[in-house]
Amino acid sequence: MKLKPTAPPAAPSPPRPTPLFDKLSDQTLLRVADIARSAKEPERVTLLPISRATWFRFVKDGTAPAAVRLGKRTVAWRMGDLRAFIASKGVVS
Repeated sequence: MKLKPTAPPAAPSPPRPTPLFDKLSDQTLLRVADIARSAKEPERVTLLPISRATWFRFVKDGTAPAAVRLGKRTVAWRMGDLRAFIASKGVVS
């Protein structure tokens, strides 16, 4: 019985560059992946030390700032609004 050769495992993708949140303008739009942690990317640096579920709960409750709709299924948040939210909550990222 002959075994077929298998392809070598794919190299892991390089980590995404860490955004420097302090240097972003107040009008910069951030997506949820930049704001809250994801179980799929636990090593990714985010603005807040909370889960995506917690962030969306804040959004639903009206605790978080209003999102800017970019498309039918795409939303983002302004950095200035996020800074005000963090200051009001006393959250340190």
